[in-house]
Amino acid sequence: MDVLRSYESLTASSSRSEVSNVLRSIMNGSLLLSSTDRDRLVVLLLQDVEASLDRSDKKARLTRKDAGLALLALKTLGRAAAASQIISRESNLRILLSATKSLRSSDSDAADDALRRILFLSTASSASSLFQHFFGRPSISFSQRIMEKNNHQDIVAIISKQLDFLLNGILLAVPMSREAMIDLLKLTFNILCHWPKIAPDAEEVRLKNGNDEAGSSSDVKPVLGERWTRRLDGFLPALRRVFLSLPPMSPSPLAPPVTHVLHSLLPIPVDDKLYLTWFPEEGTSSGHSTPRSTNSSPTTSEPHPRASTSSDSPTSGSATSKSKEREGGGSGAFDRALHMLTPRLSLSRSPSPVSSVAKDLPEPLINAPPGVPKVIQRSMDLLDVTMAHYLPGNIDPDDASVKKACKDEDVELDHVLSPLVLLMTKLCKHNVECRKAVRQHMLPPDLDRTSPLEGRSDTLGRCIRLMACVNHQQLKDAVGELIFVDNLIEFVSAFTATIMSSQIGYGNAAGYLFNRGILSAPPPALTTKSGAAEVVDPSINPITGMVQQEAPPGPEMTEEEKEREAERLFVLFERLERAGGMENPIKKALHEGRLEKYSEQARKRVEGDSD
Repeated sequence: MDVLRSYESLTASSSRSEVSNVLRSIMNGSLLLSSTDRDRLVVLLLQDVEASLDRSDKKARLTRKDAGLALLALKTLGRAAAASQIISRESNLRILLSATKSLRSSDSDAADDALRRILFLSTASSASSLFQHFFGRPSISFSQRIMEKNNHQDIVAIISKQLDFLLNGILLAVPMSREAMIDLLKLTFNILCHWPKIAPDAEEVRLKNGNDEAGSSSDVKPVLGERWTRRLDGFLPALRRVFLSLPPMSPSPLAPPVTHVLHSLLPIPVDDKLYLTWFPEEGTSSGHSTPRSTNSSPTTSEPHPRASTSSDSPTSGSATSKSKEREGGGSGAFDRALHMLTPRLSLSRSPSPVSSVAKDLPEPLINAPPGVPKVIQRSMDLLDVTMAHYLPGNIDPDDASVKKACKDEDVELDHVLSPLVLLMTKLCKHNVECRKAVRQHMLPPDLDRTSPLEGRSDTLGRCIRLMACVNHQQLKDAVGELIFVDNLIEFVSAFTATIMSSQIGYGNAAGYLFNRGILSAPPPALTTKSGAAEVVDPSINPITGMVQQEAPPGPEMTEEEKEREAERLFVLFERLERAGGMENPIKKALHEGRLEKYSEQARKRVEGDSD
């Protein structure tokens, strides 16, 4: 019996174990359902959840105790686009909201699942009727709506403080803190990804170190990282704290919410105004001389502009609500969600870059050497343990066992490792200390170069093998870019190719350099005093990256040994001639008289030596 028929056969008299088994079979077999059966199951589940909330309905298939599993089944079915459209209808959203209210006291987990479905739909489909119902304006985007003034509450400050609050909960092992942070980080990424594209005050991102590319033309749609608005600066301190402080994951070191933090950090630029937020270790260092605006320091100023100061008084809330109602926005479910997010936050003062919760958080246990930024040290640690987990020893990345291990954990190396490598590349591009730290970690001066580098069982060997793999194209390109950037010499590509080839061997770097448009062999090595490898060691073979070791001279052959070797060679030529492979070159030389000429030359040479 298929899943749909099994569910339709349930009655009010069915045992709870039977109902539970059927609901679990829906969750496990959702991918095998036809679109018709899936849509029918979504409708039935929503109707039965609504009926279970009505205590007077004695014919309901489900009880209030079954609502949690039913909502999880809806979550699984809702991964299909057509099923999501059904769930996002106004009448069905009302059912989920009713479930949240009714189940809050008896089954808080089920109530939270209902809210999670609403949150998922609110970030997954901007064209659904959900936005018409929640926001009152069907044409407005989610990012645009959430960044508007909501009773003059600053959404960036609210989310940042909640990230600190949930981080503290994760460190204290509070139930559901990790899941709540995952959902909040999804919302954060959506804001960071989409709002800079449409924000009226967005500006082109300018690189800090002077490698300014020509700005994109106005008719080209902006992509992630090309535009930025200062209103989002306040996200960085909280995201950085979360990234540094999250405890290790298991079994994979890179698992949610760490992966979600990485995605959220990628769009944030490393420019003059955010430089000391990324690298606060350089705040007291004399080596950092980048000019910064005195009114834009992330450690002393407000991270984003306030909407207004006229509404800071709690008494102005009613006036604000009335004005919003006149504008047509109303105080819908989204505004109520904001109030639920901020029950303890005082919005009568300007937001602080460091929340009161963040001040109580323990110092991250990052064992960074002096002068090494903590954010790059944390990234290197994650890269080491993650690569060792998925690529143990010196295994080939294209090996079948690697694919099986990833399949067992339901991950793809391209999706898991690429964001981390891209973040490291961005940090190294804009910070000399990061470049030095990664180069010292992967290519130290005392690196053992007596054996092939691609055969090593450390991070360097794994990265070089990834540069030649077939199955992980995104990670392959990201790793090549990281090694290339670590050897940057004032952004001169030709000389950087020389350094890169001398460090890992032109044979290992040729494919990546070809993709970058560097088609010829690298130019001769030069010397420099900038922040990359100062000297190219002439003893390193530029093709293999190994130390060139001259073979020790062996003893010269005696005349008897030479005669024996000549006889062996003559016998081999005879065999080849009898097999029809080739003509015996010795016989050919004898017939042509060349042996007599060679003998005469040898006799004269011997006579000359005797004289």
